Amino acid sequence: MKGWWILYAILSCAIVAGAIVSLVGSYRDFLRLRKEWMEVREGNMRMEEEIKKYSREVEDILGDTFYREYLIRKTLKMIKPGEKVFRVR
Repeated sequence: MKGWWILYAILSCAIVAGAIVSLVGSYRDFLRLRKEWMEVREGNMRMEEEIKKYSREVEDILGDTFYREYLIRKTLKMIKPGEKVFRVR
């Protein structure tokens, strides 16, 4: 009966060691996933700012006819009837 406590001690140490090895791998996964989550969160914040910027621009375009006309003239290079275009180098 004296030898059983040694066997129990060895088995206990093996179980504890296995648990520690398992937890180390899980902790590494946790750190990796937390880093990915932070990166995704930062990307979402950048996208939210971009959405706000474009929403303001849409509001400006829909609400201001002079701005709308400016954008049309600038992007499509359109002129009003009777206007003359002078190109300067």
